Amino acid sequence: MKRILITALLIMTGYMVGAQFKTDQIRESLSERVLKTMKKRDIVGASIAVVSKDSVLWIDTFGFSDKESSIKVKPTTLFGLGSVTKVFTSTAVMQLADQNQLNIDEPLKTYLKDFNIKGEGSNFVTPRNVMTHHSGLPSDIFKGIFSNRPEDYKTTLQYINNEYMAGKPNEIRAYSNPGYTLLGHMIADVSGQEYNEYVQENIFKVLQMDNSGYNLVDEASKTYDGEGLYKKDVFLRDTPAGGMFSSAEEMTKFMKSYLNKSSNLLKTETYDLIATKQHQNSELNMESEFALGWSLSKRPYSGKILSHTGTTLYFNAALAMAPDAGYGVVILTNSAKGGWLFKEAFKVLEELAQEAGRTKVEIETMDIGSKERVKLSESTLNQYVGTYATPGAYFNVKRRGKRLGMELQGLKIRLLAVGENTFIPKIMLFGFIPIRLGDTRFYFETVAGHKVMTLLEEGDPKELMAEKLERKQLSDAWKSRVGKYEVANNDPSERSLFKGFELVEEDGLMIFKMEQPDTKQKMGLVLDIIDDKRAKTAGLGRYGGQSVLYDKELLHVFGFQLKRIINE
Repeated sequence: MKRILITALLIMTGYMVGAQFKTDQIRESLSERVLKTMKKRDIVGASIAVVSKDSVLWIDTFGFSDKESSIKVKPTTLFGLGSVTKVFTSTAVMQLADQNQLNIDEPLKTYLKDFNIKGEGSNFVTPRNVMTHHSGLPSDIFKGIFSNRPEDYKTTLQYINNEYMAGKPNEIRAYSNPGYTLLGHMIADVSGQEYNEYVQENIFKVLQMDNSGYNLVDEASKTYDGEGLYKKDVFLRDTPAGGMFSSAEEMTKFMKSYLNKSSNLLKTETYDLIATKQHQNSELNMESEFALGWSLSKRPYSGKILSHTGTTLYFNAALAMAPDAGYGVVILTNSAKGGWLFKEAFKVLEELAQEAGRTKVEIETMDIGSKERVKLSESTLNQYVGTYATPGAYFNVKRRGKRLGMELQGLKIRLLAVGENTFIPKIMLFGFIPIRLGDTRFYFETVAGHKVMTLLEEGDPKELMAEKLERKQLSDAWKSRVGKYEVANNDPSERSLFKGFELVEEDGLMIFKMEQPDTKQKMGLVLDIIDDKRAKTAGLGRYGGQSVLYDKELLHVFGFQLKRIINE
């Protein structure tokens, strides 16, 4: 018996040493990849924490929190979480639901009495569909969102009440930052505490996240632009949507609490509800899945993954947890291109789950089909010709002889038919170097009554790409407003996300344009004209349905009041 026990102990010890060796290999490989990406993308500083249900597996730090003073990132260094904040806001909402202080399926205005947005559907906006970005609320109120002296987050309600509903509740995922700010406002009204005070008392204090908080720009790491140059981040008005700051060390406490379904935060059944797929009958979501406050996906070894990413002007953060496998990863960076590290979170979760001996499960994905070219009739091709709106841009699909082509963000793309409504995109790099994307398909189809283009990349869920637009006659009133605009309600303390506002007529369409100063990226939004004073941005999903109003010689959009520049 003694020999058997010794043998068993040796076997177990050998397994544990081997497992630890493998974990060390995963950690070392991750560090190598991270350092390589940081060098290539001018990412100045990063901190990564990896946990299991039982322990903090490791926290690794990279680069500098203050490059100019050669101060290195530490596990306790604070970073802006951006929209990862939304996970904490949704947790707070579910705490109040656990306490029967609210019902997530009741109308939002039941708890936020002054919520009074214009347009149909406002009575069907609920805490649940706000948490999943299926509320139909506008995507953003850009005016005043970043500032050295930000307005109170509750002023977002005033902006929203001057807007119209952007879409139908529960129809399609359309990301909404102001929606989460309204949830913060609701939390304050229901609990009797200001939003940040509620989270501080009921989440941070409970988890001993003593240094986490909101708008801690001056206490956090310095920030850097896309070239690794110092640029100071500024405060955020919409704190419930993106204003939280924390460290890798403190985020491990939050991850472990979720992985263990700790009763100090939520009821066990509430964790299960949060991780359950929502809006299963929303056809326009295609194959994408969403949880309560989280994105939802699956991997062969990790199983279900809850994740969220976040971005401020310069901070970038990613949080991913595999509740079935029992692992979590957080990635925090202080640089504009930090998002290039996000994919590492999913890779590490897969490696750890595989190391733990989890059985591989095949993830069902749509068959990408044949690569064999087919000939389509002119009448078939003609039905796909037209203008399509995609988030922040639009493009025209045109016939060129017996084939289709399009141009998107400066890229010329030929569409090679491999089915009646199925095409392989062939990018013409620099206009003449062909790159055929054989593992990608574009589809023209009708979904839930909308004529759309959809996108499928091999191994990934099918996604909505763009909606085909019905052209309308432009009125003389809107044509007379063509020109360049500037912000009339500007506050010098604000950090404007956009400049170069312009209303232009192109190809029989009315287009609202604006440019991001830092990236030089331009947005071009087709206007769907409703009457001589009101329009909305065309398309489905984010930025679709945003109000554009003309009143008293001012253009009202995204919270901006824009006046036309005369005799520039």
